[in-house]
Amino acid sequence: MRQRILFTFLLFWTSAVLVLAQDTIRASFESSPVCYGTQTQFINKSYVPTSLGGVNYLWKFGDGTTSTDQFGKHTYKLSDTLTTQNFNVTLVITSKTNPPDIDSVTNTTTVYGLPQVFFNWKVINHGSTQEVQVDSISIDNDNFTYTYTLGGVLKSNNKKPVFSGNDLKPYLDGKDHTFTLFMRSPDGCENLYLATFNYNPLGIEDLIQQNVQLFPNPTTGILNIPQVVENIEILSMDGRILISDQQTASVNVSEFPAGIYLARIKTGDRIFLQQIIKQ
Repeated sequence: MRQRILFTFLLFWTSAVLVLAQDTIRASFESSPVCYGTQTQFINKSYVPTSLGGVNYLWKFGDGTTSTDQFGKHTYKLSDTLTTQNFNVTLVITSKTNPPDIDSVTNTTTVYGLPQVFFNWKVINHGSTQEVQVDSISIDNDNFTYTYTLGGVLKSNNKKPVFSGNDLKPYLDGKDHTFTLFMRSPDGCENLYLATFNYNPLGIEDLIQQNVQLFPNPTTGILNIPQVVENIEILSMDGRILISDQQTASVNVSEFPAGIYLARIKTGDRIFLQQIIKQ
């Protein structure tokens, strides 16, 4: 008889503990990696007993921003768009009861950096024929997809392509044509660099050799040009214009974080591109 009473008591106690456990809120969520510029969707999988009548949600996205939405979503703004970054995200749920029931959970979410995409081009004369050679400063990785497009028609998937032959002749007319490099990473992140292509029949190699390069390079602050130029722009490696000055022979990048940038210099009817390093 005593054993039966003890067994019944234990069964009742176990059931009570299970009921209490089921009536306790539990914070839970999931997220998938995204590419820079894409909104991260957080899947809220928290357990909220109906007996509590509802809860309040607080998302802490790991970059100083928060949200009180039930289903969190956030677009991260990175100072370095080319580097993959991880963020510790916390979800706090609080019941509306008195006293409140509180639970929280922290998971890591990933934002993939964009491919580093940039290139220079030059025209090489071979008597009556020419060829366009590309010097890529993009990331060099066989797992990335490269698609160069000249004039909207000529295409190549090589890392450093050479365009030549009769297919090139329509773009050697001295006019401006678009020249783009599209890249896709194994993570599915995409980036595009657009340049202007035009051919100087007098010999583009001679023109490029003019001393219009910025110095000192690398630099800690002031970049100089040997002559006043019509326009100079300093761009991030993902193509954002950070500085744009006119009729100047120098540019100040002392406030920039250390890293690699692009200088686009316009003088007369020519545009020159140069990679610069800020120390």
